[in-house]
Amino acid sequence: MKANKSMVTAAIVWLLSVFFSILSGLLFLIFKREDAFIKQQAKEALNWGVTLWLAVIAASLVGSKLLFTLLGAIHLVFCLLGMASCLKGKAYQVPINLRLIK
Repeated sequence: MKANKSMVTAAIVWLLSVFFSILSGLLFLIFKREDAFIKQQAKEALNWGVTLWLAVIAASLVGSKLLFTLLGAIHLVFCLLGMASCLKGKAYQVPINLRLIK
């Protein structure tokens, strides 16, 4: 099990990802590089943010309001699942994530 501080910090990465999808993962990846658990979850959140923005761009080309609503709901669910998983000390992987940052 991870140290309590690492678990909470990784959960904060996911919580902030709800509002700042790419920015939170990027900031924690830059400033919290020494902790492997936080680094891994920051990469996962950052990859999810990039995946989400690519989906948003595709949805804007289609122009579907339903698709935007669905993307927002999926984003919220994945971020909350990531936060809950980190608080339990388990690494979370988004199932439909593009792994662009390794």
